[in-house]
Amino acid sequence: MDRPGRSQSVTGGFPDAAVVAALATAARNLLRDRTGGTPVIGLSGIDGSGKTSIATAVTQHLQALGVRVALVPLDPWHTPRTARFLGSDPAAHFYRNAFRWTELFDQLIEPLRSNQSVDLTA
Repeated sequence: MDRPGRSQSVTGGFPDAAVVAALATAARNLLRDRTGGTPVIGLSGIDGSGKTSIATAVTQHLQALGVRVALVPLDPWHTPRTARFLGSDPAAHFYRNAFRWTELFDQLIEPLRSNQSVDLTA
Protein backbone atom coordinates (compact mmCIF):
# COMPACT_ATOMS: atom_id res chain seq x y z
CA MET A 1 0.00 0.00 0.00
CA ASP A 2 1.46 3.36 -1.02
CA ARG A 3 1.64 6.01 1.67
CA PRO A 4 1.63 9.68 0.62
CA GLY A 5 4.89 11.54 1.15
CA ARG A 6 7.05 8.44 1.28
CA SER A 7 9.85 7.88 -1.18
CA GLN A 8 9.15 4.78 -3.24
CA SER A 9 11.80 2.80 -5.06
CA VAL A 10 11.22 1.19 -8.45
CA THR A 11 10.10 -1.96 -6.64
CA GLY A 12 7.79 0.05 -4.36
CA GLY A 13 9.79 -0.67 -1.20
CA PHE A 14 10.20 1.69 1.69
CA PRO A 15 12.62 2.97 2.61
CA ASP A 16 14.20 3.59 -0.76
CA ALA A 17 17.60 1.87 -0.99
CA ALA A 18 19.18 4.94 -2.62
CA VAL A 19 17.99 7.15 0.26
CA VAL A 20 19.35 4.69 2.82
CA ALA A 21 22.70 4.51 1.02
CA ALA A 22 22.92 8.32 0.80
CA LEU A 23 22.16 8.73 4.51
CA ALA A 24 24.68 6.02 5.41
CA THR A 25 27.32 7.74 3.28
CA ALA A 26 26.62 11.04 5.02
CA ALA A 27 26.94 9.30 8.40
CA ARG A 28 30.23 7.68 7.40
CA ASN A 29 31.53 11.07 6.27
CA LEU A 30 30.69 12.48 9.70
CA LEU A 31 32.61 9.65 11.31
CA ARG A 32 35.58 10.16 9.01
CA ASP A 33 35.68 13.94 9.46
CA ARG A 34 35.05 14.13 13.21
CA THR A 35 37.49 16.05 15.35
CA GLY A 36 36.63 14.44 18.66
CA GLY A 37 33.90 12.56 20.46
CA THR A 38 31.28 10.43 18.84
CA PRO A 39 28.89 11.95 16.32
CA VAL A 40 25.21 11.87 17.16
CA ILE A 41 22.76 11.90 14.27
CA GLY A 42 19.10 12.69 14.82
CA LEU A 43 16.17 11.93 12.56
CA SER A 44 12.93 13.80 13.04
CA GLY A 45 9.50 13.82 11.47
CA ILE A 46 5.82 13.57 12.23
CA ASP A 47 4.29 10.40 13.66
CA GLY A 48 4.09 7.62 11.10
CA SER A 49 6.48 9.28 8.63
CA GLY A 50 8.91 6.35 8.55
CA LYS A 51 11.65 7.56 10.91
CA THR A 52 12.09 4.18 12.56
CA SER A 53 12.11 2.34 9.22
CA ILE A 54 14.73 4.67 7.78
CA ALA A 55 16.84 4.68 10.95
CA THR A 56 16.75 0.88 11.13
CA ALA A 57 17.73 0.53 7.47
CA VAL A 58 20.61 3.04 7.81
CA THR A 59 21.75 1.29 11.01
CA GLN A 60 21.80 -2.09 9.24
CA HIS A 61 23.64 -0.57 6.27
CA LEU A 62 26.31 0.96 8.52
CA GLN A 63 26.67 -2.19 10.61
CA ALA A 64 27.20 -4.22 7.43
CA LEU A 65 30.12 -1.88 6.73
CA GLY A 66 31.56 -2.53 10.19
CA VAL A 67 30.42 0.73 11.79
CA ARG A 68 29.31 0.56 15.44
CA VAL A 69 25.87 2.13 15.75
CA ALA A 70 23.49 2.75 18.65
CA LEU A 71 19.88 3.21 17.58
CA VAL A 72 18.09 5.14 20.31
CA PRO A 73 14.29 5.44 20.19
CA LEU A 74 12.86 8.56 21.80
CA ASP A 75 9.56 7.10 23.01
CA PRO A 76 10.99 6.15 26.42
CA TRP A 77 12.06 9.78 26.86
CA HIS A 78 8.55 11.24 26.40
CA THR A 79 7.11 13.25 29.25
CA PRO A 80 3.81 11.88 30.59
CA ARG A 81 0.82 12.48 28.30
CA THR A 82 -0.63 14.89 30.84
CA ALA A 83 2.48 17.10 30.46
CA ARG A 84 2.67 16.79 26.66
CA PHE A 85 -0.90 17.71 25.79
CA LEU A 86 -1.73 20.88 27.72
CA GLY A 87 -2.13 24.57 27.14
CA SER A 88 -3.94 27.00 24.93
CA ASP A 89 -1.38 26.53 22.14
CA PRO A 90 -1.13 22.71 22.00
CA ALA A 91 1.39 22.52 19.14
CA ALA A 92 3.86 24.91 20.78
CA HIS A 93 3.30 23.29 24.16
CA PHE A 94 3.96 19.83 22.74
CA TYR A 95 7.10 21.09 20.97
CA ARG A 96 8.49 22.51 24.22
CA ASN A 97 7.34 19.73 26.55
CA ALA A 98 7.15 16.44 24.64
CA PHE A 99 10.49 14.99 25.74
CA ARG A 100 12.69 14.92 28.81
CA TRP A 101 15.57 16.49 26.85
CA THR A 102 17.80 17.31 29.82
CA GLU A 103 17.63 13.75 31.14
CA LEU A 104 18.12 12.29 27.66
CA PHE A 105 21.27 14.31 27.04
CA ASP A 106 22.66 13.99 30.58
CA GLN A 107 22.04 10.26 30.95
CA LEU A 108 22.45 8.99 27.39
CA ILE A 109 23.68 11.30 24.63
CA GLU A 110 26.61 12.97 26.40
CA PRO A 111 27.94 9.71 27.91
CA LEU A 112 27.74 8.09 24.46
CA ARG A 113 29.57 11.01 22.87
CA SER A 114 32.25 11.17 25.56
CA ASN A 115 32.78 7.50 26.42
CA GLN A 116 31.33 5.67 23.41
CA SER A 117 29.31 3.61 25.87
CA VAL A 118 26.65 4.07 28.51
CA ASP A 119 25.01 1.97 31.24
CA LEU A 120 21.37 2.79 31.82
CA THR A 121 19.84 0.64 34.49
CA ALA A 122 16.04 0.58 34.63
